[in-house]
Amino acid sequence: MRLDRSPRSPSAWRWLVAIAAIAATLSLAQARALAGTGVPVSNYSGLTASQQATLLSTARDTWKFSSVDVDPGANLPLDNVTFAGGATSTARQK
Repeated sequence: MRLDRSPRSPSAWRWLVAIAAIAATLSLAQARALAGTGVPVSNYSGLTASQQATLLSTARDTWKFSSVDVDPGANLPLDNVTFAGGATSTARQK
């Protein structure tokens, strides 16, 4: 089966029309995004006390995990997990 690659083939024109339609759609979407939606947005006034407490609690928990998950020889975070017995555990031995 031979494909006609001339610009006059119906298939080529369909592709050109599709590409032009996509380009026009993206241009309009970008214009709308840059222009804004017209919906007013309230000014950001910071986190509430409850949000700050939650964020700090999450940060503490993260640091606690990170301090335990360090290779004592290299003082770097571990990059893998080995379960009891490691690769030579009795479950894997034949």
